[in-house]
This record gives sequence, structure tokens and C-alpha cells, in this order.
Amino acid sequence: MFSDRNHTCCFTGHRIIEERHRPLLPGLLEAALRELIADGYYTFAAGGALGFDTLAAETVLSLRRELSHLRLIVVAPFAGQPDGWSRADALRYERIREASSDFICLGASYTRDCMRRRNLALVEMSAACVSYCLHERTGTSQTVGFALREGLVHIPLAGRLESLLEAEI
Repeated sequence: MFSDRNHTCCFTGHRIIEERHRPLLPGLLEAALRELIADGYYTFAAGGALGFDTLAAETVLSLRRELSHLRLIVVAPFAGQPDGWSRADALRYERIREASSDFICLGASYTRDCMRRRNLALVEMSAACVSYCLHERTGTSQTVGFALREGLVHIPLAGRLESLLEAEI
């Protein structure tokens, strides 16, 4: 499927970003990506979901204007992923997909385990994982668990956000 794991970082995060995190998350994400780029990462893999995946993919595309060697891979769990989304969200997905360096679609249609397979594929193609994980028993926490078991470098943005917010109090 993909052969440059040592220079690849995947993303995992919730579809809903907490209101209190919205002002700080984009800057924190960009800073984390710049750290990874300085460490030799240049390929970033996103699952194409709403929320954090979309923010991460758009951040990579924004950085690519400055650093043209960056690559974005979108790994979709199934062909109709944006079906049922709002028109604006579906158009945003298509813009990201078209601007990506590569698009991998793991299945023709939705299945009970398609999200899990996508999450596992993201981890298997990566050496690092940037997460926005606040809740247990979610696909995001499952993906973080996969990443930790595989020994990926893990950058937990939710923890960094909470530390920043506590420092402001």
C-alpha cells in the first residue's frame, strides 16, 4: 500500500472539537507539524472525517504552500464517506481530496468495521501519530491505542491544550 513509513505521520481526532479548544487547536497543531517536519517527517495521512481530520488535512495543505515537499494522503474507509454530510462539508472534503498527494479508498461501501480498518491502516503506514483525543471508547482512542502498541511517536494535542488552558487560569 505505502512504503515510506519512517517519514509519515497520521492523524486521529474527534469529529467535534470542544468549544474551549477551538481558538488554540489550530496553532498548536501547526506547531506540532513544524516539529515533526524538522524531525524529517514530510508525509501526513488523514482519515478524511469531519472535525480534527479536516483541520489536520487543511493545515498540511496550508504548510505545503511554504514547504512544497510535503505530502498529504487521504485514507477513506469507503467510497461514500461524505454521503449524508452537508453540502459545505462535502465540498470541503472534495477540495481536500483533490489537493491531496494521494487518495486511498479502502472499500466500496460502508461496513461495520470499515472505520476500524481505516484507523489501523493509518497507523500501519506511519511512524508518528498526532491525536486530539478526549474521550475513551471512541474510534480516536482506539487509534491512539493502535499507535501506542505499534510504538509510534505520539503527540497528544488534547493534553497540551488542557495544560495551556490551566496555565491561563
